[in-house]
Amino acid sequence: MMKLPIRGGCACGRVRYEIRAEPTMSGICHCRECQRSSGGDSASNLLVPLEAVTVAGTTRCREYVADSGSRVEHHFCPECGSQVYGKSAGMPGLAIRAGSLDDASWFRPQLHVFTSSARPWTTIPTDVPAFAKMPPGAS
Repeated sequence: MMKLPIRGGCACGRVRYEIRAEPTMSGICHCRECQRSSGGDSASNLLVPLEAVTVAGTTRCREYVADSGSRVEHHFCPECGSQVYGKSAGMPGLAIRAGSLDDASWFRPQLHVFTSSARPWTTIPTDVPAFAKMPPGAS
């Protein structure tokens, strides 16, 4: 069960965050960029209001243009390399990497996106909405 505030950070502890509001969305992205940046078959994220997040510590940022055409930033710890959060021009708020949560036991994805890029060994549950790209209205 999720309890506020939600806390997390990088592997070495130099970057920490606190979230004071419930996530507005949770999902798993299977795009090639998320596969590369996570080193796995996908990236699990929760979207939270920007004004509800406090970040302590300095991150480095990698910017790119996503398949959707939106400008995206991935923020990671310059010391240990852990990805902590991202920002997208197409979505308000911060996308917190679920793997950076101190307690991720409550995380449940509400959707899967970019399933057209999912790896052949990836199982996408049938009880969660899945989209080949981004869902209509999101970018």
